[in-house]
This record gives sequence, structure tokens and C-alpha cells, in this order.
Amino acid sequence: MRKSIYVLFTIFLLVIAVRLYFAFQTPYFTNNDSYFHIRQIEHIRDTGLPLYNDDLSYGGRKYIFLPIFHYLLASFALFMPILFTVKIVPAVLAATTVLLVYLIVKRFTKKEEVALLTAFISACIPIFFKETINVISLYSLTIPLTLLLLYFFMNITTKGNAILYVLVFIIFLFTKPTIMLLIVSFIIYFII
Repeated sequence: MRKSIYVLFTIFLLVIAVRLYFAFQTPYFTNNDSYFHIRQIEHIRDTGLPLYNDDLSYGGRKYIFLPIFHYLLASFALFMPILFTVKIVPAVLAATTVLLVYLIVKRFTKKEEVALLTAFISACIPIFFKETINVISLYSLTIPLTLLLLYFFMNITTKGNAILYVLVFIIFLFTKPTIMLLIVSFIIYFII
């Protein structure tokens, strides 16, 4: 047990190191949405509120989005430079998928080796890697939240997990509208 925890922690640190290595290769980001997120994070850090109405756009522009991700990054931007915040925090959030996949697979299989192998493989998923490297993406938060919801749902009968499930669910509601897919899948699960 202790050896597998060390291996899991090593995989977790390796994933963070690889993600940060690629993220800090350039001071720029690979998509334009990242700059929108930076602007929102800076505005929240300075005023405490998201920028829903942009007067600097041609004729003004109204944004509709859920701001929890921006508030999370803005809270780190209070004591870190913005460039470090938007590179480090999403990398750490995305790397937590390794830990959550390990917990889920260990719960299913009850085998340490299988859970460690699956956790390592989950760190190398190409589409997730591409969508969250050197990009400020909501996926770096929503994928771990989805896995966390799944883990708490699997252990819903354990004392305290129902409250944690509801708490994570509420956080997810204010992060991204893809929670509706999870709700539909749970409804289908209950029907079956």
C-alpha cells in the first residue's frame, strides 16, 4: 500500500512537471480564448466581479459565462503573478485526474497495480493533453470535477459522501453547462 502511494505521487509529480515544461516553453497561449480568460481573471482580481459587459469592444459586447473557474484563478492571482497563475494552476488541476482515476479504478477492481497503470495511462490521453496544455481551458477543471462526482456517486452510501457529492455538484453547476450530460447519464443509469 505504501509503495503504491509513492508510485502514485511520483506519477502525479511527473505529470505536473511535463505539463509545466510544455506550458512554460512560450509566454503565449495556443488559442485566443485564453486571453479572454486572462482578461476575466484580471477584472475579477481588481474589482471582484466578472466582466459581463465589455465597453472596449466595437459597439459594446455582452458575455454570458459561468465564472467559478475565473474566480478560482483570480484567488491565486491575488498572491501570484498572472502568468504563473494561468500556467501553474490549470496544470495542477489537470494533473489531479491521475489521482481521481486511481481512486475510481481501485474502487472498481480492488487491485493496486491495475489502478496505478490506469492512472499512468490517464495522464497520457492525447485529446485531454492537447486541450489543456498551454491553454487556459475549463476542461482542466471540469474533467477532474466529473471524475470527482463519479467517485462520490460510487461511494454515495458512505457517511459524508452524499454531502460532498452535492457540494461538488453545486460547484460544477457554476463551472460549465456540460453538467447536463452528467445528469442525463445518471437518469439513464437509474432507469436501467
